[in-house]
Amino acid sequence: MGAKQAIFLFITILLSFQLVSALDIQSYKITSTPINGDYVDNIIELTIANDKSIKLTTGTLNFAVDAEILSIRDSYGNLQYVITEQADKQEVDFSFTTPIDSSETRVLTINTRTYNIVHKEGYFEYLLVIVPAKDINYFTHILKLSNDVNLNAESIIIPDAVIEETEEYILIEWNTDLKADNPTVFLTRFDQKQGINWWKWTAIVLISVILGIVLGITSNKLYIKYKQKKALKATNILNVREKAVLDHIIKNPSIKQYELVRALGYTKSNMSKILKRLEFRGLVKVKKYGKVRVLEVGDKLKRQL
Repeated sequence: MGAKQAIFLFITILLSFQLVSALDIQSYKITSTPINGDYVDNIIELTIANDKSIKLTTGTLNFAVDAEILSIRDSYGNLQYVITEQADKQEVDFSFTTPIDSSETRVLTINTRTYNIVHKEGYFEYLLVIVPAKDINYFTHILKLSNDVNLNAESIIIPDAVIEETEEYILIEWNTDLKADNPTVFLTRFDQKQGINWWKWTAIVLISVILGIVLGITSNKLYIKYKQKKALKATNILNVREKAVLDHIIKNPSIKQYELVRALGYTKSNMSKILKRLEFRGLVKVKKYGKVRVLEVGDKLKRQL
């Protein structure tokens, strides 16, 4: 019980949804594929039915604030949708190009990108929490891991799942029922035999620093880089994009927000979300001069620099 309680203490709702009341969800399936341990591509398939006497032309979905909605479509093609950002969620309103007739069943497919995978010392951890607005009797979640993943006695899979190995993937499949407003947790901890070796890259960085000394890098520059790395080491809970933004701000004090957007190639919307999360944690301070937003290291991080 202690381990499960600890998991719930740190739960963040990574993906949730709510359809308008006219939609009856017959089945719900999420297929998730981690990409290089940086982010997760998701395919969400909802089998829905119109249980009303009138045709259905619109619908609504709710997603977590840090989820990226890539596309929404049904059997007739892509659907037009509008995203409204709220404090604790993203509300997505969409329209069916071909209305759903009364008693008709249709599959709705949503492609999203989330960042619910983290790399910790020696292993990766994938966490998904589902909080449905209504009871769902048929829910399937498939996690597609590359076949170089190592599942052993120290690996964690919660709850119990069916594991299948193909030529390309290791498939972990859960089948369960979901209860309204009740969080259901799916957790997998694994290590990867190939791919990115963070310890190796850390060694390469250290060797590069030593070579820099030989080439005449001044002790002052080395000290600054050391302090920057020490500060970033304390932010292992951040995802890849958050680390990239924070690293850029540390190395470029008083950088303007539009300069940061241009340097990293993120959209203005995604950059605003990342900065809001970093500012909330005290890692970044945003100063406004008219319409210009200047970014500085937050007080919490300054103490380590």
